[in-house]
Amino acid sequence: SITFESNSIYRNYVLLKQLNTPTKRRVPLIMLNPGSFKDIKGFARDFTLRKVREAFHNTGYEIEVLNIFNRAEPNQKKLLALPPHQQNNNNPLFQRLQSYPKHSKVILQWGKVNNHIQPQIESILSFLHQHQLHPIGLKNQDGSYRHPRSWIQPSLINQFRKEIISQL
Repeated sequence: SITFESNSIYRNYVLLKQLNTPTKRRVPLIMLNPGSFKDIKGFARDFTLRKVREAFHNTGYEIEVLNIFNRAEPNQKKLLALPPHQQNNNNPLFQRLQSYPKHSKVILQWGKVNNHIQPQIESILSFLHQHQLHPIGLKNQDGSYRHPRSWIQPSLINQFRKEIISQL
């Protein structure tokens, strides 16, 4: 099942809950920003959320998808061209992360990012450290966190399950 908070421009979070599977616990997953999913019709079109759902299928984890920016915009260049107050609008990222117990794992999968986003990333990493939350995530060869849309091959989903889900 899916629960989300969104208006036509901003999406604050998505909860992906597995049906017919006992829930172990909720796990936060941080990505860059919402893509095409702004309403229930867009969910079926959102490739990234489909890949996340596929990776966590039958694991028993409820996934809370959060974003560095809460503006729903599938094009990163268009997102970054917007003024900062339009990239984020009352983004609950830090508030929602505070609800997790110390030593919880936080999955980071925001993909390769523009250098202009580095301050936001540093802020998130600092917040995680200060609140004793532990970042994990599948990485690219350059050390950046791999975006779920790159998990096209089943072997990458299996790698994510083996290297990341097994740590939860």
